[in-house]
Amino acid sequence: SWFYLKSDGAYAHQEWQLIGNKWYYFKKWGYMAKSQWQGSYFLNGQGAMMQNEWLYDPAYSAYFYLKSDGTYANQEWQKVGGKWYYFKKWGYMARNEWQGNYYLTGSGAMATDEVIMDGTRYIFAASGELKEKKDLNVGWVHRDGKRYFFNNREEQV
Repeated sequence: SWFYLKSDGAYAHQEWQLIGNKWYYFKKWGYMAKSQWQGSYFLNGQGAMMQNEWLYDPAYSAYFYLKSDGTYANQEWQKVGGKWYYFKKWGYMARNEWQGNYYLTGSGAMATDEVIMDGTRYIFAASGELKEKKDLNVGWVHRDGKRYFFNNREEQV
């Protein structure tokens, strides 16, 4: 366990301390918090507040994004690595779901091209907004007295 002795000789106790250029939290009795949530902040394995970083928390089976101020993104959009993500209440990253006219893929990134789901093709603008929704002819189709099979790209197989 790590402790921090302040300039007045007292141990840091139930408080944040800026050491170097990183923030650390010291719990009751002065123990440094590590690998845990402290309110809206997450402290990494070395005890430093995570900032501008992804976090997968197995306790919640979810991804979170810690912003520049260290708080988790909460009910908001964030652009990370050139892609847009939406974070729901309590900071859970949205995946495989709609947020208004925007679709968040399995990776959590906002769709910006084409997605095929449940026999429907969704075409998105570069901005991510839904442009077009089209039902696909998938499976066996009868045309001109003949039977044809189409895959999910509407290609005759």
